Amino acid sequence: MKKNKHFEKISKTEHHNKRVKVKMHPNSSREEVVKIKEGEYEAWIKEAPLKGKANIALEKILRKYFNKKCKIVFGLKSRKKVVEIQED
Repeated sequence: MKKNKHFEKISKTEHHNKRVKVKMHPNSSREEVVKIKEGEYEAWIKEAPLKGKANIALEKILRKYFNKKCKIVFGLKSRKKVVEIQED
């Protein structure tokens, strides 16, 4: 994934929530999250990208991976997403 100046500015919010880039692979035969490098991950999801089902599945699998609440903040209609990991 290319470096993005916009991502660097938003990598940490005022509340110290961490943001990471995630490249999603919907319609996969497996469900897995792999760390590519610091702040970048790839996720394979079984759900199809229809009516937001893959996004919901991505948030669930990331919640299990990080053991924290996760929310997609950019890229709702893209395979490349920015996800906020809440530190609460």
